[in-house]
Amino acid sequence: MIAKGPFRSLWVAVFCVGVAVGCRADDRTLDSLIAAAMDHSPILSAAQYRIEAAEFQSRSAGSLPDPKVSLAALNLPTSSLSLDETPMSGIAVGISQSIPWPGELSARSDLAGLKTAHQVETARALRIRLARQVRSHYYDLAYWQEA
Repeated sequence: MIAKGPFRSLWVAVFCVGVAVGCRADDRTLDSLIAAAMDHSPILSAAQYRIEAAEFQSRSAGSLPDPKVSLAALNLPTSSLSLDETPMSGIAVGISQSIPWPGELSARSDLAGLKTAHQVETARALRIRLARQVRSHYYDLAYWQEA
């Protein structure tokens, strides 16, 4: 999220001036500054990682849970661990699979898709907000240079 409060404008202004100083004199157009801000913004790269994480989760959201394997030793003596010493001893192996209620997997998949769409729109809004702030500070800088 972009910082809130009185320091937000300061950070964006410092960022824009830093980008402007790093550009050549002929490259300091508004579009190039916006592109540089988009390329170097840690907020936008974090938003992109959140999108990738949501997409990864949405791929596995509609699948069945993992099966469970169990192994049990029943009524074994502690001194020798032999199966033929007591009549009721044995080893049990089991595999179980939980099956969700009908419609639950599709609901999970739909919810994960909505979370992914939310992250995409959040990143889009962050891009728009960053471009708006760069434009605002660009025109403020132009005003103060003319004044």
